Amino acid sequence: MRNVNLNTITDGVISANSGLKDARVKTIMESLVRHLHAFAKETNLTSEEWEYGVDFLYRAGQISDENRNEFMILSDALGLSSVVDLNRDAAGSAEVTQSSPLGPFFVSGLPFTDFGHDLGADQSTMPILLQGRILDGDGNPIGGAEIDLWQTDAAGLYDVQYPDRDGYHFRCKQRGLDDGRYQFKTILPKGYVAPTDGPGGDLLLAASRNIWRPGHYHFRIQAAGFRTLVTELFFEGDEHLADDVAFGVRESLVVDPVLRTAEADAQAAGMASPYSEIKFDFSLVAE
Repeated sequence: MRNVNLNTITDGVISANSGLKDARVKTIMESLVRHLHAFAKETNLTSEEWEYGVDFLYRAGQISDENRNEFMILSDALGLSSVVDLNRDAAGSAEVTQSSPLGPFFVSGLPFTDFGHDLGADQSTMPILLQGRILDGDGNPIGGAEIDLWQTDAAGLYDVQYPDRDGYHFRCKQRGLDDGRYQFKTILPKGYVAPTDGPGGDLLLAASRNIWRPGHYHFRIQAAGFRTLVTELFFEGDEHLADDVAFGVRESLVVDPVLRTAEADAQAAGMASPYSEIKFDFSLVAE
């Protein structure tokens, strides 16, 4: 293309990408190019600003590693992760569990633990019994679902944030029972601040944004014949439900732990007394 100008460059780039074989990739790339070019034109983006943006993305790549994905932090902070989730939820049934961001601290390939696995309930004066069922959209149990759970500890940190810690802590994978039930013994996760030592943090601080996430449990649930659910559970009364830095809170995902003080309840559940119970059923979308 010899005559490149503001009026021809967008169509020229789209034409250059016309050899893409995958129709969906082609559609996404065409829209991406149009929006990027429109953004640069609308804002009259300067060379200095463009260079800063390129360096911003470069620094995000430099600080990312196997335990931290700065691009995920940026996606969450800009609300993109939640837009993708909300788009997906809008296309499904209102009877299924809403999605919420995966976050940057998911670890794949964990070994399976037993039903009722104890992640460290003895590390809290108020241990939590977290249980419920995995169901389909009609309320029928889904047996054998793979359930990943991960959370922060009492200090508000994930295990991968400790440089010298081996093994898995407050993180596990369980296979649900044939009747759909799952159960974990754990503690209430503490809220935490988004990392501010990278470009994502630069953005948050420059905008004087709240940098806190409310306390939450992360879940990733997979079952044959159903769409994988990635979601979170939050807690009534948390001070950051209304200003979550990752825009992940959904009213349907806010739970209110129930205090159990009867010694007989504790013995039956295999818990110390007193303890709090959270019951939540997850409903999956059939593929």
